[in-house]
Amino acid sequence: MARSLYDHREAIVAALRPLMPERVEVASHHGPFELAEIVRNSFPAPCVRVALLGYTDDDAARTHGMADFAAYIITKDGKAMSRDQMNLVLGGLLVAIYKTNALITGTDARAPEKPVYRNRYSSPTGGAGLTLGVVTWSQWLALAEAETNGAQPADFTLLHVDYDFAPADEAIDNQQDVTISQESP
Repeated sequence: MARSLYDHREAIVAALRPLMPERVEVASHHGPFELAEIVRNSFPAPCVRVALLGYTDDDAARTHGMADFAAYIITKDGKAMSRDQMNLVLGGLLVAIYKTNALITGTDARAPEKPVYRNRYSSPTGGAGLTLGVVTWSQWLALAEAETNGAQPADFTLLHVDYDFAPADEAIDNQQDVTISQESP
């Protein structure tokens, strides 16, 4: 069954949850993770956040291509294990999972390619030790075909524009509704 990019990411999160240790919270994330975001927001530790970083079409119909994913690992110093040790353990576990268990495969996804762990940050932050690691991989995905039945795609957006060429008179000189049919690159 072909899915959307969002559905693929959520399927990875759902498949990953039971494979991680019980204390590790696994959820989706909207994109790249930066240290400022961790400091600004409160994230449970340890946790894993799965994000889709990019997608490249393999065909003109935009029904399949390569997706780049990341699983961000946030750990803090604990009683039983340091933040660095815990991050390395979880990073190694994720790489092993992606090398041996494709999580989502079948007719709409192939096995992950080149899973790599990287330590992005490790230092005291706000009085507590914190480590941010990331496991990245690429994965071929099939996407659901557009359900247009041959019709043109829906408009991207509709804008209402007021033109005022002589602002001093406080009168609107012209009005126009502008339809943009596709997003600019």
